[in-house]
Amino acid sequence: MIDQSLVQSGFDTEVLLGSRYLKYFLLNAVETGAFPLQVTIDDPAVEITIHPPEDYQRLYDPNPNAELLPDPVAEGAFETELLFDHATGADLRVRAIVDILQVESEQFISGQFVDLFITLALETTENSSGTVRNAQLRLEVVDLAVDPILEFALALAGIQLDDLLPTIKSYVDRTMDMGIVGAAQNVQSVAMRKLESTGSHPAALGVYLNLHLRTGPAPGEFLGDRGDLNAALNFLPPDEDMAFGMPGSLYEKLSDDAMARQAEEKEDNPGEYHYPIRKDPLDRESDRVGKIKNITVRSKSGNRLFVDVHGEFFVDIFDSWDIIPDPDFHFTFTITPNLSNGLLDWDVESDLDVDLFGELLIAFVFSALFFGLGATGVLALIVLAVQELIVEPIAKSEVGDRADEAFDANFLDAIPHRLTVERRRWDPFYYTLHQVVALIDDQVQINDDGIAFSGTAILDKEPEPVSHVVIRDEDRNLEDDLAGLWYRVYDFNPAARDSNFEMLGTDRRAYAPVENDVEPNLYRLTLNQVRDRLVSKRVRESIGYVPKRVFIREGQIRLLLCISETELNEVTSNLIFEFRDSTRSQILDERGDELRQQVTEQLEDMLGQPPADELVEAALNALLDSLVAEAEEVFREEELPTELETALDEVLRFDLDSPEFYALEDDKILFIAGFERIRMVRNGKESFYYRDRPDGNPSDNLLSLPKYTPEEA
Repeated sequence: MIDQSLVQSGFDTEVLLGSRYLKYFLLNAVETGAFPLQVTIDDPAVEITIHPPEDYQRLYDPNPNAELLPDPVAEGAFETELLFDHATGADLRVRAIVDILQVESEQFISGQFVDLFITLALETTENSSGTVRNAQLRLEVVDLAVDPILEFALALAGIQLDDLLPTIKSYVDRTMDMGIVGAAQNVQSVAMRKLESTGSHPAALGVYLNLHLRTGPAPGEFLGDRGDLNAALNFLPPDEDMAFGMPGSLYEKLSDDAMARQAEEKEDNPGEYHYPIRKDPLDRESDRVGKIKNITVRSKSGNRLFVDVHGEFFVDIFDSWDIIPDPDFHFTFTITPNLSNGLLDWDVESDLDVDLFGELLIAFVFSALFFGLGATGVLALIVLAVQELIVEPIAKSEVGDRADEAFDANFLDAIPHRLTVERRRWDPFYYTLHQVVALIDDQVQINDDGIAFSGTAILDKEPEPVSHVVIRDEDRNLEDDLAGLWYRVYDFNPAARDSNFEMLGTDRRAYAPVENDVEPNLYRLTLNQVRDRLVSKRVRESIGYVPKRVFIREGQIRLLLCISETELNEVTSNLIFEFRDSTRSQILDERGDELRQQVTEQLEDMLGQPPADELVEAALNALLDSLVAEAEEVFREEELPTELETALDEVLRFDLDSPEFYALEDDKILFIAGFERIRMVRNGKESFYYRDRPDGNPSDNLLSLPKYTPEEA
């Protein structure tokens, strides 16, 4: 258990890494081949073999095609020790147990130690918003110490330690991702210090984070610098490799931040903000169907976290009934840590609680309809819209997705039970995140004092599907049944290092490049391979597709020619980019001198003197941006739809019949956007098709789409 009274630095989160955890950072590099265990010195020719430790543990099976590591040894291998006030300035000592072979004389010495003295430095890069993009740990070997027998043998071979140091540095010096920023990159600052052992607490490397938390809705209203490294205390339990602590004072800050992120500035009163729930949560122009009053984050009994979104929804039945108050609701999330064999996951449960008046109002409306007590068409519409106007906006809008997203981004990402040290691309369809994981031996403490847990280090890896992968075509068997899919993966280089290496951590599944096609970068998977990859999250799932053409035979839609939403966005973006580029060049060619003179005169009037060339160019670029934006607005409305349809003719090729699309949707391989799935059984025979959803725009209905004829027809 963590003594939470020792979490006192004032930072939002504290992560303590023990010596063994740092050892697993290096062992992770061994798994991926980044830290080779066979080192060769050319002049004179010496081969060095580094032995791994015996307690080398993984949560996955090593790649069977990889070369085996050298024999492990019981003591000393990769032994790590945090150093304080060392003469070399080193922060860490890493011991390697090595064998040395002098090639020419064939002299062999085994089982000798080499101590590497390493400095540790925290390196961070920032986004334009001021948040931390990534935090990396820089390791640099500054000195060596070796067993006296080994030093003597090296000297006989003509090798001095000073000569050996550059070679060792070339293999060991590295910058390693610490994996603590999280996907949302909502970390404001990261700091680091070493903590000496105190009492039962072993020495640790402390990493301290502040989250990028809002204090109000206006731009720039964020919490400032906070935390004192000198106040940090060591709370790493004995026999544990990692400890995490978050103070209870963070709950209120998370509450304020989550609320501020829901704010919208009032159009009629700039500088004032409100907190609406929109009918369409992605469209801030859509109707308001409610408002948020406050958001509260706190602990809950049973080591759980509780998020309460309090608001009201608007129920306007008759204009003359405006005296009826709008019912309150509480939309709550209960977040519970779930431990399975030491691995931490989070269960999130939500609940919608409507006040008594809201329940009575809904009951009255249903009663009026059922018993015929004068229910009007307007009243009926309200009843039918209860799900749409009350439950769905709460579950899907600011209160739902956005509050959950804000909470996840700022909070769960900052709990580093899995630190991704390396991100490799062994396979076209996914990245492999090579991680050091904390196996939690006890419960996760969630109480008024904050959140805390500790664990022991082990290696693991997780797949991360590539987000731009799309299906371009299909394979069929001799019976013309759908047998496989062709995927486009435009950024995978088969000649790249990762795709060819067979290391212990290599993670790759079977696939086949498509040969002799007009398009490059196509890869073939059978349907069974796709399904297997979906189960293990090794291919992108539920790719959205949009029908753009239809093949009609005997008055029935037989085939849908579709394009992925991903590609549709790519083609659209390319057309807009090309328009911006050509329009900018055209304006410069036709009016460049005139516009430059115009901004020069304006600047001279403002400054009272001729402006510097840099100011003129900046002002000219700003004016060009404005003119291009005006032209782009017209282009989007008048020309883009036609140009888009023409451009799509060059890329459309993926067509299937409705039952085949239906089956792929069932397998979560893709989905057809904007259409309702219909399954019918007539005379014992199943049929599948897609039905248009009424949206007031018939132009995108299937029968209104342009017709085409497939080559095989």
